[in-house]
Order: sequence, then structure tokens, then C-alpha cells
Amino acid sequence: MTLLLLAILAPTAWSIPATRFLTSDLRYNPTPMSWPAARDYCRQFSNADKVSADLVSITSEDENQLVSSIADGASAWIGFSDQESEGAWRWSDGTAPSFTKWFPGEPNDDNHISDDGQNYAIINWADETGWDDQTGSNALPSVCWVSGCDDCAGGVKSSCCAVEDEDDLSGDASREVVGAVVAIFAIVCTVYVSIDARSV
Repeated sequence: MTLLLLAILAPTAWSIPATRFLTSDLRYNPTPMSWPAARDYCRQFSNADKVSADLVSITSEDENQLVSSIADGASAWIGFSDQESEGAWRWSDGTAPSFTKWFPGEPNDDNHISDDGQNYAIINWADETGWDDQTGSNALPSVCWVSGCDDCAGGVKSSCCAVEDEDDLSGDASREVVGAVVAIFAIVCTVYVSIDARSV
């Protein structure tokens, strides 16, 4: 019975999403603003302390799920746009896409009805984790990706440190918590196996 319980719990304890960033690297901006304003808001955290920041880019389903959860299921700007060239979608950090999650029928550029076009992407469209193209002047929340904030823990004060202090966990703290949980799980497993062996 004990071994069966361990077999059930073990995969859950070790199934950590494979993403490029920890939850602490993401910043949810709940203030509704246009896509250009949201991008500027995110980029303000970049500086010479090797901290880079922009609207979030997404390269896998795991990352898409994480960003969706950070926005708590609400529609929010991500850093995807075809403003430079219609139909040629790129991330605001300049990288080409390796993953997309368009909602069925999107992007449709508002069927070319709008004079402004729909050149910017949001996540969590229609109560789903899929993406939709929107007019950039629409006021929506957004998700930033701020990488390099771990420097704050090492004493290097960067522009993102003050923001990071407001979060639940820093990057290093996140790793420490995961390590502690894994260690506790290993101890519990050892105790269960030991008790089970004695009862045989």
C-alpha cells in the first residue's frame, strides 16, 4: 500500500514545468493601458545591471500556461506584434516565434474592418488560454518578463529590485522553496519505506 502511494505521489512532486523563467521573473501589470504603453512600462526595468525587460515572449505550451495563470485568466497584452509588417509576427524583443497559441480563427486583423488594424496579441482570449489580435490602442493589463533580477539578492541594486521586493518570492527564494519541498518529500518517503519494512 505504501509503495502504491509513493508511486502516485512521486510524479506529482517532480512535475515542474519546463520553462525559461520562474514565476518570479514575470510581472503582471493590472493597470489597463495600450500595447505601446505596456511595452514601455515593462522596458523601464531594463538597465546596465544586466537586467533585461520587455513584454513577455512565449516559446512553449508550459510557458503559455504559466503566463495565463499569472494573468489569472484575464485577457492581457503579450509582446507579440505584426506592426512592422502585416502577417509577419515577431516578439517585441526582436525574436521570431517558435510557438504560437492563436485562438481558432485568429489572427484575423478584425477582418480588415478597423482602420487601425489589429497588430498586437493578447493571451486568455474568450475565457481560454489562446491568443487574439487586438487594436494596440485598447487599454488592457499586461505581463512583463524581467530577467536578471536575481542580481538583487547578490547586493546589486537594479531597477527591478523594488518591484521584486513586492513579489512573494525572488528567483533564488523560489529555488530554495522547491529544494526544501523535494527534501521534505524524500524524508517522508524514507520514513514510510522504513515503517513498511519493519511491519513485514
